[in-house]
Amino acid sequence: MSMRTILQNSLCTHCAHVREIVSGKGSRFLMCTRGLTDSRFAKYPHQPIASCVGYVETKTSLPEEHSRNANSSLPFSSNPVD
Repeated sequence: MSMRTILQNSLCTHCAHVREIVSGKGSRFLMCTRGLTDSRFAKYPHQPIASCVGYVETKTSLPEEHSRNANSSLPFSSNPVD
């Protein structure tokens, strides 16, 4: 599955709690800000996320460059919250 497909199918791309983090080397990460204060949420959830009790829809989404770069490195560290 391509990175573009994964991100298009993830709730995170349209969630008010997501923050895109770019490392000094250009690697991109999706951080769930709920994970900073609530242990039920992974700070860097596996993608794609199909359901999440913390999801809050927003009209904005991640920048298109994220979905265009299918070779970007997106390490995620724990399971999605259902």
